[in-house]
Amino acid sequence: MKVAVPKERREFECCVVAKPDTVKKFVDLGAQVVVERDAGLQANYMDQLYRDAGAEVAGTEAETLSGADVVLKVQSPITSSEGDTDELGLIQKSAVLVGFLAPLDQRSIVDKYAEQGTDRAVRGEVPVTRLCRD
Repeated sequence: MKVAVPKERREFECCVVAKPDTVKKFVDLGAQVVVERDAGLQANYMDQLYRDAGAEVAGTEAETLSGADVVLKVQSPITSSEGDTDELGLIQKSAVLVGFLAPLDQRSIVDKYAEQGTDRAVRGEVPVTRLCRD
């Protein structure tokens, strides 16, 4: 199973959805974890810490998301109508998307999830670092 941790792209988001110790837990369970380059930078987690935890560090978002069975995000993916990047379009249809997806606030993106066939796991408490809150 491939677990993807893409870099957060929304202007206001400085957190990363998975710390290196969380990545290690996934790896220890047998998952292949791919973290996008600099995904943890704003939370003071360098790429080498993710490598040391057993993750592969991918150079681009497309490489990170390619073939992922599970995609971990803090915020909902950016769609083509919101910006230059269509994060949702890079997620394969059979993937499970986990994050703060705000389905009640963003009805249009929920419709896009349905169109694409992406399963969602809306989380109220995805573990993030305290560093990103300070």
